[in-house]
Amino acid sequence: MESHKGIIPEPLGAHARTGHDTVAQCFGIGKATAMKILKSGHSLQSLGEVHVSMEDIMTRATEFMAACCGSTKRNSMSDVRVDVWSTKMARRKVTAAPELKNLPPATEAFEMNVRRAHI
Repeated sequence: MESHKGIIPEPLGAHARTGHDTVAQCFGIGKATAMKILKSGHSLQSLGEVHVSMEDIMTRATEFMAACCGSTKRNSMSDVRVDVWSTKMARRKVTAAPELKNLPPATEAFEMNVRRAHI
């Protein structure tokens, strides 16, 4: 229990961001990945807090999801999406593009998911 005391307020936000009844899950990013990212220092504590601006929530959610995807890009989910796509294409020996479901959502779709999770 002592080893997890730093992330005690975080699991609800992580649960909301990684998929539940009203928010779609990102392909390949589950609860175990979310907990690993929380332990590494990323925070979703502001998710669900009424007094926090939506801009701050989007920034934190984007940073969190980028870390979950293994991306170093943090400006927007569209940048993260391109980064993940580039990484997947660089690893492939064939010229076929990765399936779209394997990529994180674009900024607009991600924002709607974060808004649902925030509510």
